[in-house]
Amino acid sequence: MFTFIYCNPDGDFQEFKHHVKEDARDQAQAAFFADYKAGSWAGVDSSGCIMEGPEPTQEESKVIEEVVDEYNAFMQDVCSDDEPADVEAMSSEYDNTTNIMDMLSENMNQATYHVVDVTPEPTLQGGWGSGDNGVSNHSDKRTVDYGKVSEVAKERQELHDTWLAELGLARPTENISITKAGYERGTAVVDLGYDNLAVARTTWDNKPDAATAATDFFNCIKKEEREDIVLELSELRMQDDGSLTTGKNGEGFVFEEHGLKQLLAATRFGAKSDMTLASGPLFPRAFETMKALDPDVRAYVFNEHMKRHCSHDKAMMFRTRKNVNKRSIFGVVGEGYKAFDADKVACMVADAVSDMPFKAELKYNADTTNLMMDITMHAPEDLVDFSAGDLYEVGFRFKSNDRGGGSINGSAIAFWNECLNMIILHSQKKEIMRAIHKGNMAEKMNAIREAMNAARPAMERFAQHWGILAHASAQSMITHKDIDDYATDGDTSPHILIKKLVAEGKVASGIGRDAAVQMMFDSYADQGGGDSVQDVINAITRMAHQNLVNDCARDTLEREAGMLVPVLAQQATAIA
Repeated sequence: MFTFIYCNPDGDFQEFKHHVKEDARDQAQAAFFADYKAGSWAGVDSSGCIMEGPEPTQEESKVIEEVVDEYNAFMQDVCSDDEPADVEAMSSEYDNTTNIMDMLSENMNQATYHVVDVTPEPTLQGGWGSGDNGVSNHSDKRTVDYGKVSEVAKERQELHDTWLAELGLARPTENISITKAGYERGTAVVDLGYDNLAVARTTWDNKPDAATAATDFFNCIKKEEREDIVLELSELRMQDDGSLTTGKNGEGFVFEEHGLKQLLAATRFGAKSDMTLASGPLFPRAFETMKALDPDVRAYVFNEHMKRHCSHDKAMMFRTRKNVNKRSIFGVVGEGYKAFDADKVACMVADAVSDMPFKAELKYNADTTNLMMDITMHAPEDLVDFSAGDLYEVGFRFKSNDRGGGSINGSAIAFWNECLNMIILHSQKKEIMRAIHKGNMAEKMNAIREAMNAARPAMERFAQHWGILAHASAQSMITHKDIDDYATDGDTSPHILIKKLVAEGKVASGIGRDAAVQMMFDSYADQGGGDSVQDVINAITRMAHQNLVNDCARDTLEREAGMLVPVLAQQATAIA
């Protein structure tokens, strides 16, 4: 068994064993990527976190040798013949066969031989993870050996830097030309780097789209049955079991830890005879002490202070949710707090990018109510000359907290490979939107959508450059209703999609519907067809130049084809 060892940021070691060396290595890489995406490696040097374990033991090697010996012995028996060969009989049979073949050949036309000039496959060096003699297993994706600077990669990285600048993103100034790992940008990776890129892409492919992730999360929060209640602090009393009595129909609530901490911080010492002037905290730095007390003692201390000294001029909003058979307080916030909880944030984000080929990763901590939602696009695993300094993932990251612990925050985010084996990675964020939980939340959510729309052109360029649309099938963009509305005998999915786009006025709105459809069908056939979304877009662009339309109509068609890039990226069922 081959072994690879992964050391996580906490110093814990995990062993991954497999009889195939590459599979053991891939399992260790997958564990690293999971921790990296979770933010566990933030600010931590990850170099050397994956190590190859010891070679197979002597006992394992002995078993392998025994199998080889048995195989050799078997082949020796097969290839040996104890009986002497009848050479004379064999010669006679050979002569007869030759004569028959000569007779058959006399009536056959003279054979014609065609010499084909076959270009040999490139045999470039791949370094760690390569095949025999160091020949790369990914030579079809290379123009240079590993460790060499690729002009193809440098041009790609310069192009990506330009698009990222539109999002306000840039590499650290000290890593403009040299990566964090010390390599010149554009230095081609070893084969292991390509293998790890494939693992990262597969992980991304297996993620849900934003709509699916948001819907699942919405249903999760819905089960909490959240309810917000505004209460006067001076009227609160605590029971001996630690629960809080509100005076509202005798209803009681249990405390979640942070709810108690926020309540103690919110109460104020009342001044004047009528206790109407708050002059300072009633329980200064008291949380740890109150938490350590027995529930009945805690209740006594809390109630006495509240009756004697709590100011009468303050009310707070108590955020509650269903917790087993009781309602619990998970947050205590001001009366002016405007709730826009994590599930609504996720749904708003999903709706804003429903027509883009993003995948989503959503993390939610029920104890803290922290949400982190990444929606990203990923580079393909067959990048030509994948190199140090290459961008491999880009998108947005959203964060929120539902107990008054922070605003709704959205950032553009990018991920780079910094080394030759895709172990040392780097990410950079740029805040493009923020909304605090006060005022008109509808206006703030609209501002977030506008900020995302402003970032859309750059994101669309990555979708095109990475060929994401080329992998989206036309069939995935049509529904059963579309088939009922537009399909006729002999129509394929691209035909139905073309009819749908024309009928909905998304393309050729200034041309007669039937004529536009027929011209697009002709252009689609002339280009050789194709089943992808990109093939449909190409047919529309081809139509603009192939058919007799005026300059104005041609410009309109080209613009409409460009606008369809994000529209047709919507995943109606699946991305191929």
